[in-house]
Amino acid sequence: MFDYLAQLESTTDVLDKDMFFIMGMQKSGTTWLMNLLDGHPEICCWGEGHFPNVLWPALKNGLANYNQRVTRWHNKFEEIGLTQMPPRFTQNDLHVLYATAILASFSRVKGFSSAKCVGEKTPDNLFGCNRLASLFPKAKFIHIIRDGRDGVLSAWKMYDAMKSVSHRKKWKSFPEYVEYYATTWSKSVRIGLEFRQHFPKRYAQVRYEDLHSDAQGQLSRLLEFLALDTSAEALALCQKAGAFKAKSGGRRPGEEDPRSFFRKGVVGDWKNGLGAQAHARFLSKAGKT
Repeated sequence: MFDYLAQLESTTDVLDKDMFFIMGMQKSGTTWLMNLLDGHPEICCWGEGHFPNVLWPALKNGLANYNQRVTRWHNKFEEIGLTQMPPRFTQNDLHVLYATAILASFSRVKGFSSAKCVGEKTPDNLFGCNRLASLFPKAKFIHIIRDGRDGVLSAWKMYDAMKSVSHRKKWKSFPEYVEYYATTWSKSVRIGLEFRQHFPKRYAQVRYEDLHSDAQGQLSRLLEFLALDTSAEALALCQKAGAFKAKSGGRRPGEEDPRSFFRKGVVGDWKNGLGAQAHARFLSKAGKT
């Protein structure tokens, strides 16, 4: 038999932890940052919950469909004298269900119970950060930004490796995809900067390039932001957990495997693979940003 109160208690246990969300444009280093932070002994960080871009619209559409059907039934029965109408779900109910589902997901992640701080990374957290910040007023947000020219090249090669049919149908050529990515990348940077204005103490920004050049310094800064241990031992564990060689199956940064999600692990690869036409298109959409 389903024990609702026990389930509710395990779900709300998440609120006793410190919580954070990693966000950033696709192929900007969100996975790398997740792995780095998950290596910390006080952190449990997992990924791809897709709360803003999958869960939220699914719940929203489901409740809207329910309300519409109940209203239609009521209108028909009202014609023959039955005026009892069940309550419709409200926007507040939608937020309750959304928050509860997110907490339930957190509560079932391996390593959750022993962690002091729990985090989730989905690139699209960026486009739902204001709602997440409202639902979880103590949660913090880490925004990783990568040179969009490297990001678009990495994303295109990833889709090629996946043989994504829908991707090829939507964007017929690489320069066309570059324009889309550059526009969205520029928007994503602006969203992060606006979020920082509203929640300066809950927002931390890190550049992908800075993580490459000074991983220890950047990690130390982020751990201070999360109010966690910044000892040399903790930092070493983080760096070990996020090492490219460990995640790529033994390759060193710069040794490319086009079929791997961890393809190359370098900074500035756009200079070799973007091309003049695609570069011009990127700058036309996002040069100022």
